[in-house]
Amino acid sequence: MIEIPKILLAALKLGPRGKRMYENVLSEYPNLNAVQQELLVEGCRIVDQLELLHDITRGDAKAWAFVKMPRGGGDIYIEVDQVLDKQRQLQLALKNITATLTVAGEGSGKVEPQNVSDELREKREQRRASS
Repeated sequence: MIEIPKILLAALKLGPRGKRMYENVLSEYPNLNAVQQELLVEGCRIVDQLELLHDITRGDAKAWAFVKMPRGGGDIYIEVDQVLDKQRQLQLALKNITATLTVAGEGSGKVEPQNVSDELREKREQRRASS
């Protein structure tokens, strides 16, 4: 596993799940370019946001509603945050980012065979090369 400097992780201001994802992906694909690293950071932030949204939907967080009070008087409105919609949007964004990183990472780090027949073919070729 690659050791990521603690100062870098602190500068990213990620939560526990975001940090874990960042470390795991960089360990798996250590040669991500700058654009891919930025995508990774955004994916980690989304993971942290999803954790907060999960807490809100369970009722464990207090950020699910807002009170709007007009300055000049009048009606007071309570606006309920659309947590589930935001959660779905972030899940889709995270899915797209992880798919992009996985495809990009295959050329920049660990590459594994696609299926069993590819793995068998690769082992056969290795045996022939060593003979």
